[in-house]
Amino acid sequence: MSRPKYPWWGYVREILRRYPDHTTEAEAAAVVSAIAQTGQMPEGQSRLAVIGMVFFRKTHTLQGAALEVPCGYETAKRWQRSFLMLVAQKRGLLD
Repeated sequence: MSRPKYPWWGYVREILRRYPDHTTEAEAAAVVSAIAQTGQMPEGQSRLAVIGMVFFRKTHTLQGAALEVPCGYETAKRWQRSFLMLVAQKRGLLD
């Protein structure tokens, strides 16, 4: 069974691409909160490394970031999905 499509998915990805320079206070607060919570998770630093390379520094694709950390591509996809959903939750987009 496929995962549901969320209408806010592209918006959250765009928040992460624009962070920290071109985001509103609420968007930046959601990202900062998600970063703090992710850092406390198991393998939190690896998760943040993947997110940082893909969204903040924009130096790697998701597959390249997975090779750099190192972790599997599917694991990196799961971490990315988890982080995007966490930002959406902090932003109030997810129930």
